[in-house]
Amino acid sequence: MKNVSLLILTLLIAFNYGCDEELVYDAIEEANPVIESFEPTSGSYGDEITIKGDHLGSANMIYFGDSLATIKYRISNNEVVAKLEKGSVSGYITVSNTVGSVSSASEFTVVYAVPTIADFTDQQVLPNSVFKIEGDNLEVVYDVYFGSSKANIVEKTDDFFLVEVPFFEEDEEPANVSLSYNNNGILEQVQSIGKISLYRILPSFSVIPNQGVTGSEIVFEGENLTLIDEMLFNGQSASFTVNDDGTELVVILGEDLFSVSASEVTVKASYFGGTQEEMLSESFEVVVPTVNYYSGIKLNSGC
Repeated sequence: MKNVSLLILTLLIAFNYGCDEELVYDAIEEANPVIESFEPTSGSYGDEITIKGDHLGSANMIYFGDSLATIKYRISNNEVVAKLEKGSVSGYITVSNTVGSVSSASEFTVVYAVPTIADFTDQQVLPNSVFKIEGDNLEVVYDVYFGSSKANIVEKTDDFFLVEVPFFEEDEEPANVSLSYNNNGILEQVQSIGKISLYRILPSFSVIPNQGVTGSEIVFEGENLTLIDEMLFNGQSASFTVNDDGTELVVILGEDLFSVSASEVTVKASYFGGTQEEMLSESFEVVVPTVNYYSGIKLNSGC
């Protein structure tokens, strides 16, 4: 019983002391922001910068130089944390809210990471095939080029890219792989030591039909037809299939492509990811079957 009484007494004392303390909230005041300090004083893409001062809890925009940063945390009215984005440039830090804005007394220095490409041996690849690029600081890269042709980035991490090899002209062969990145607001490039050449295997057509009926199939013949990405009739993509050895391409001339018969229809074949097109015909004829209805005709049953 004595133990129970002691416990109750302890709880009452703790409660009384607790009631004497007031909960203090860091109220957000709407006033012109003030920057007193920031740390660190330099950083690179992805770094978080702590800014201290007054009236910072209501910040709605933060700039480093003339580049917008991401506000990560509004910790209090006296402290806010911003994240450097890709493309950030050195300069004064500016904090804005609905009342006004203020710039820091000193400049922040952006340290620009330079991407590197891991060495690879000279290779020959097919256009539109997937190529892996490894290296360091790849998170700062904007674009990837093979020669002067921009590649499509399929997958991107901090230490490798998967890209679709673009078609580039033969006079650029063998081509370096180049990565573009930001250097204090200026796009610069680094190049690979290894070089890339293309297997210049092209599709060729030996039989090109000159007419087709909607709802039916038309057959093209040739070589390497598996490289074809699209068959275009007046710019509209038609469904098609290709046999395994790439010698026969069958187009399904869908009824949705043409509602009326038409002549002088252009037919193009697109390949290498749409970077190359070949005109197959400028006078293909599309026939749309019609059904005629006659009224007032009596059929003789023969009875």
